[in-house]
Amino acid sequence: MKKLFKQIHLNFLNILFPPRCIICGKFITKAYGFCTDCEILTPKTEGTKEEHKFGDGKLQYVDFCASPFYYENGIRKALIRMKFQGKCAFAEAFADPMMQAFTNAFKNKAYPRAQSISWVPISVARSKERGYDQSKLLANHLGRVMDLPVLPTLKKVVNNPMQSSLKAKDRKGNVLGVYELDREFNAWTEMKAIILVDDIFTTGATINEAAKIIKAGGAENIYALFAAKTRASNKSEQF
Repeated sequence: MKKLFKQIHLNFLNILFPPRCIICGKFITKAYGFCTDCEILTPKTEGTKEEHKFGDGKLQYVDFCASPFYYENGIRKALIRMKFQGKCAFAEAFADPMMQAFTNAFKNKAYPRAQSISWVPISVARSKERGYDQSKLLANHLGRVMDLPVLPTLKKVVNNPMQSSLKAKDRKGNVLGVYELDREFNAWTEMKAIILVDDIFTTGATINEAAKIIKAGGAENIYALFAAKTRASNKSEQF
């Protein structure tokens, strides 16, 4: 009954505020996502030579990574608007593609099944400034489509310069010591295999540092999942 009322409420909202493509703004028939044209034109990673290339083998604390899109063109613009311009509703559009990218990456791998989802947090100061944490939004929507619990693992204790403001060689040092285990993590340490969500993969410095802290706290497997990734030949565009 609760699901029925929720669907009725959603249908009513869609009548009042018809959903639009998050890239071009055209009206669409589904509740969220991309129009047919933009769906075709989105820069997908699947089947490309860089689909499974993340960090050039330097992510020693991450078991594997996945991402459905390259951080280019319309996807880049949509993520910038989601992250900096208050378009937090855009996060929902990435849930299904991220789930599919994870499924493709996970198959034929001898890893334990994921038990939960978490996210790489931004600092309290930056969260207050924006009004939300974009990676947490992505994780929450992903948890809904994958039917997995979304639980905190980390807190960011240093409001360091944004990675996008730094050169690739300076990013590893910029994230050292900025994360600590969240107090709630101790209550669910039986969850040993975790999908760790972040918005954009560039050099891998952030996700590797975050995974290091979580594994030190007792996790055994970290599967990193991103909304988009930069190509190996273009590592200077993270926002």
